[in-house]
Amino acid sequence: MNLDLDRRKFLKGGGGLALALPTLSLSAILAACGDSGSGGAASGTTNAATATTAAAKRTNVTLRFPFVQEMQPPDPDTYMGEGMQVVQSCYEGLLDYVPGTATFRGQLAEKWEVSSDLLTYTFHLKPGVKFHDGTPADAASWVKSFQRRLDRNQGPAYMIAFVESTSAPDPTTFIIKLKEPNNAYLHYLACPWRPFAVSPTAIAANSVNGDFGKAWLATHDAGTGPYMLTEVVPATRYSLEVFKDWWGPPPAVTHIDIEVIPDAATRRLKLESGDFDLVPKGFSYDDLLHFKSDSGYKTYINSAAGLIAVYFNLNSGVLADPELRAAVMQAIDRKAVLDGAYQGAITPSNSIFSEAVVPPGRFPFNTKYDPTVLTKLIKAKGAKSIDLAYGSSGGAASARMAELIQTQLSALGMKVTTRVMSAAQTYALGTGPANQRPDMLLASNWSSGDALHLDTGLRIQVRTGATLLNYFAYSDAKVDAEMDAALREPTDDLANKHYQTISDILHAQNYVLPLGRDIAGLVTDKGVDDVVLNSYLRYIFAPASLTFEK
Repeated sequence: MNLDLDRRKFLKGGGGLALALPTLSLSAILAACGDSGSGGAASGTTNAATATTAAAKRTNVTLRFPFVQEMQPPDPDTYMGEGMQVVQSCYEGLLDYVPGTATFRGQLAEKWEVSSDLLTYTFHLKPGVKFHDGTPADAASWVKSFQRRLDRNQGPAYMIAFVESTSAPDPTTFIIKLKEPNNAYLHYLACPWRPFAVSPTAIAANSVNGDFGKAWLATHDAGTGPYMLTEVVPATRYSLEVFKDWWGPPPAVTHIDIEVIPDAATRRLKLESGDFDLVPKGFSYDDLLHFKSDSGYKTYINSAAGLIAVYFNLNSGVLADPELRAAVMQAIDRKAVLDGAYQGAITPSNSIFSEAVVPPGRFPFNTKYDPTVLTKLIKAKGAKSIDLAYGSSGGAASARMAELIQTQLSALGMKVTTRVMSAAQTYALGTGPANQRPDMLLASNWSSGDALHLDTGLRIQVRTGATLLNYFAYSDAKVDAEMDAALREPTDDLANKHYQTISDILHAQNYVLPLGRDIAGLVTDKGVDDVVLNSYLRYIFAPASLTFEK
């Protein structure tokens, strides 16, 4: 466990204003939960300030921006990458993170209490909140929302698997009882993939053959958020409209148009021509520096929560050979790869886990760069062909890093091919045929998982049976047992002993090569103000907070 969350600094905005994430001990979190000002007040204050600013500026705005790739169906009880912007705009949870920090605040919960044994969580809900179908988002609807996530049984269902029971003693009180202590549970409820309020009425009316509304939610939503999904043209465009009965102040943005633009040059052209108001991600670092130097734009460059990493296929292909796998890992010059893509803005990680979720230096990465090991192995056994894949969501930077790794290994005598994979393709790797998996995968988000807590990274990336982000169907019974034991520990020091064991196992297996903290870069037209970024996914922004110059 690590609740000493992120002692480094996130950069906020082009001017380099740094926000330090606070150090949170378990006792401090419990104390904060009992404070009636810990949740809803912070959220409400932010919205009120935004409304005041927006009233003096342009209103009834149509916001236009691109996605890098087609989004997965925006079902709030499944994992997705690109579609998370839509989900965050249409749905709301009990908690979220205060922007730029790892501190909890209420979203639909005004305040909350946690029992001293970490088993009972009581949430006091905002009264009068409505779903987009007009039905009340009361405590009884939360009971059914939790049940839907369990019934859908997709990746984020693990957040509900810990629950013994839920109850609604009155319309504004929602109680969660856990089966066993879980020192990460508030992070489950605050992270981007947290349980959301989902209209039971809409799901019941639109379920077909027991699909819990899955097909209907591909083109509709059932949330309480400031926006409603109104149009889906797969792989082309998506539209959202403001929800006029939203509990918060009326947003300046009343309509949202999203285009799918895979090409970075086209995204840049459309931003420069005024066709887009902002571009949330997908620019190369060179492009970000270009816009940062241009007074016609505002550039937000931030350290992401997760690590860019290279995952190694332990179970199939040529790297199932542990000797070759270790040699290839040692042959990659991490600094050269990062410098080539980010011009020195990212430094190689000193830890096997992201320092967004562990204390700096606590779990050191001990593999040393030594290409001679691979050279000697090739001389003794001959060269091998390696299939290196990289995720398309990383944009130009991922392509450049894959190219540099290919160049490094090829110079030593390996035969390396590269290929790009969409989010849907990478998510399917762990459950697909083993012979279709690459030997190596370059992807971001290593060890940060779903939240600013190490457990969620391990639980969805290396736990036996995990899907989507467990790209190579990793399985180790000792790792499973250690991550479960860590959650039950009452102190950070005790929990970190279990995480140290996991670190040792991953090192011995040469499963993952951590490169460095990813960079998220969002660029807006100079007339766009009050950009509020998600603490965890730094390319996700709050449309309802935006204001615009006249």
